[in-house]
Order: sequence, then structure tokens, then C-alpha cells
Amino acid sequence: YKLIASEQRDGYKANKIAFQISPWSEVIAYLLVPDGYGPFPALVALHDHTAEFYIGKEKMVRPFDESQEVLDCAETFVSKNYDGCFIGDEFARNGYVVLAVDALFWGERGGAEGIDYDAQQAVAYTMMQAGMCWSGLMTYEDGQCVELLSKLPFVNENKIGTYGLSMGGHRAYMICAISERLAATVSVCSINTLEGMLRPGSNKLEGHSAWSMLLPNLANYLDITHIASITCPRPLMVINGSEDKLFPVDAVENAYAIMQEVWDSQNASDQLVTGFYPSAHRFTKEMQKDVMNFFNKHLKE
Repeated sequence: YKLIASEQRDGYKANKIAFQISPWSEVIAYLLVPDGYGPFPALVALHDHTAEFYIGKEKMVRPFDESQEVLDCAETFVSKNYDGCFIGDEFARNGYVVLAVDALFWGERGGAEGIDYDAQQAVAYTMMQAGMCWSGLMTYEDGQCVELLSKLPFVNENKIGTYGLSMGGHRAYMICAISERLAATVSVCSINTLEGMLRPGSNKLEGHSAWSMLLPNLANYLDITHIASITCPRPLMVINGSEDKLFPVDAVENAYAIMQEVWDSQNASDQLVTGFYPSAHRFTKEMQKDVMNFFNKHLKE
């Protein structure tokens, strides 16, 4: 990778880097590195959708070397959705290398014509016409982030994890399903069953929200929950908010039951953590504390 800028913070250095995420795309990313020599455990921080396209990686890491508009947008967004905590920075302060990248269509990877909420249908449609899948491309690129971390000399390649909220949670279990390099995964406010997603009134049926998570033809073979179950018997934490209107509680409970059966079948029940928190579609401080403890257990001990 190429170093673009860096900033010393409390216990870690924040780096802005550029690297080739695919044969056709170079991306700008944040790479946070704890003070010391390592090797350190590492995390791929996967940003959400949340109908906010102006920023991506800046939802996970406190931005620097950016316009005031980006800085203000990030502060406002994190205050609303993450209880004011840039969680990537919190992990770095606690001894984790953290990598955060914009997904295609977010932040610096928005279209040249500007970031338009309605334009995501055009992105998905164009990719499908070209024989591709937007979610599939994201998964490939997120997997390349894992590969980059595994090659850094200050990273313990056996202690790499990933986490995310909402679309970030979807991305988390998608890459864990394809990459055996991941040692632990956390998905926040993302898991559901196909039946739960297709109920009348679901926002997924409004035609504007879920194109980046659409997996064409999947239902002919398996449910979304089964993708997350591919990670078994590795450690997986899947948590939701009991007040989250995007994911009906009973559908989430059904998803948890399916996954529990899989982990039980592999004598790995203690490796699966599921639960509800008294919150809406957010990554609260209470959730963050438990996620930190989960990663500390599986990536540090």
C-alpha cells in the first residue's frame, strides 16, 4: 500500500493509505495501528448503508485530512447511529489494527455525477446486466481487505476478525463465509430470515433500500441465515435490537434458532453468541462493550 497521510492519536497512529483492492480499482482507506511492535490482532471495519452515501469509512474511523463538510457529516452520523463513538478508533486504542474502506458507491467511491439515493438501482441493474452482483463485488473486495491485513508484518495473521452494523453486518458474515482467514465475526442488526424480509410492509419491498444486499437466485438454494452458518464452527456473534423495525423479532429468533442448531451439530455451541438489546437500528455503547469483550476473548486470549 501507499501511505498518503498519518496522524498520531492516543495510543495508536491513524494512517490514510491507498491500495489496489481489485485489478480495476485503487481505493483510499484508513489503517489504524496501535503503538508498539506487535504482531497485533486486526479487524476489518465494515460500514453500514443507512441511506447515507456521502461518507463510508468515516462512519467507522474518525476522519482526518478531509474537508470540514466530511468531518461534520461523520460526527453527526456517528452521534446518531453509534452513540457518538468512532468504534474503529476505540478498537485501535485497545490494541487492534483496524482497516476501513469505502464500499463501491459510498464516500470517495461515489459516482462522478454525485451520490444520488435513487442511483443505487442503476448500479445494481448495470452490474446484473453485466453478469455481476453488487453484493458479490463487495464481498470480493472485503475479502481483499482481509488478505491485505494478513500480509502486514505487524498483524497476527491468525487473529483477524470483522464486524459491522446493518449492511456492514451483512458484509461481515458474507466474507466470513468465503474466507477461512477470519478467526471471529460480529454482525449487528443484520440477520434475518428470507421470510422475515419478504413480509408485507418490510422496507426491503419499497424498491429503494436493499440493492447492495440483494443476492439473485439465492432463495433457490439456501436462506440468508444459512450463509452466516457457513462460518461454523468459528466464533460468531449476531445481535439485534428488540426495537429495530427493519427486522421483526420473531424472524430474528427463527434465524438464531437455525444457527444454533448448526453450531450444536458441530459441538461448538459456545462459539455462537446471539441476543437482543433494548434498542432500535443502532450500534449502541452497550453493544460495543460486549463486542469488544467478544473479540478480546477470541483474538487476544
